[in-house]
Amino acid sequence: MTSPIDALNTALAGRYVIEREVGADDVRTIYHARDVRLERDVRFSVILASLAATLGATRFLNATARLGRVRHPWVTQFIEAGDHDGTLWFATTAPDGESIRERLTRDGALPIDQAVRLTRSAAQALQFVHEEKFVHGALTTDNVFVTRDGDAALCDVGLAPALTPDTATDARGDQRALAAIAIEMLTGASPASGANGASVRARRPDVPPSVD
Repeated sequence: MTSPIDALNTALAGRYVIEREVGADDVRTIYHARDVRLERDVRFSVILASLAATLGATRFLNATARLGRVRHPWVTQFIEAGDHDGTLWFATTAPDGESIRERLTRDGALPIDQAVRLTRSAAQALQFVHEEKFVHGALTTDNVFVTRDGDAALCDVGLAPALTPDTATDARGDQRALAAIAIEMLTGASPASGANGASVRARRPDVPPSVD
């Protein structure tokens, strides 16, 4: 029996080559793929079958159609979405580097100057996103990447509100999520991991008061 990915590779021949799985979350499976036409790496997502059945192709394509409007150097670009016999998919440009989650898992807490730089660049990208009347809606260390230049790159902007209408669409939710990411970069642990509201400096004394 042909797998959904094999079927997609056949259907999208000449456009994309789906190469390997690189992650998954509550709404999709993520693959590394190649954009054949433009000879570039892309982040190719296949919506989970259960969610695809609930959304339906028309609603999915309508909900994602406007995401390509978000264009910023520190935001991955939404390329296109499609439906192949009920399998819903979309493609974005691939982030240049590794996720903050991967960096934290490997190295633990980041150097202070690096954590501040990443927080600042992510905040600037979010400001642009909010000014364009979008929100991220599901910002985590898994979808903020560290580029080779040392800046942050946001993945999946607008995806959660598009796919799950009950997602909070308040920009302040993105701000709180980024604050939690900053704390985790500085301390190596999420704010909810037994800190009992302790300041960052209480958990990492070398953090300057201004950063705290």
